[in-house]
Order: sequence, then C-alpha cells, then structure tokens
Amino acid sequence: MAEEIKGNIENALAKAQEEHRIDIFEFGDIFRRKYKGQWALLQEQWDEEFSNAAVNVNVRANIRRSGLTTKI
Repeated sequence: MAEEIKGNIENALAKAQEEHRIDIFEFGDIFRRKYKGQWALLQEQWDEEFSNAAVNVNVRANIRRSGLTTKI
C-alpha cells in the first residue's frame, strides 16, 4: 500500500514539475518560512527552482483493519 501511495505522489509531483512547472504543493511557502533571506533571492524565479528541485517522498502506511465490516 505504501509503495502505491508513494508512486501516486511521485507521479503528481513529476507532472507538476515537468509539465506544468508550477508549485501546486506550496513548497515555496515552507521554504519562505524556513529560509527568509534566501527566499528574497529566489522568489521571482521560484517556479523554475521548483521545477528543478529534487524531492524525496517517504510514505509510512499502516493497515489497521482488513476492510471486513459484516459477519459472514
């Protein structure tokens, strides 16, 4: 399950970075809050920087129940 979720996230990220070249995930807001000084230099070209950024996706999933809700 975790691998399937990770694949879906990576596909969406690749589409945003390669096809649309727009930060739909708002990573720029996180970067701005953490690196205020550097944000001033990158703000105008953020979509370009986002398109070239390496992003690591880590997924941890736990299945708590098998999905059976009725008695047989």
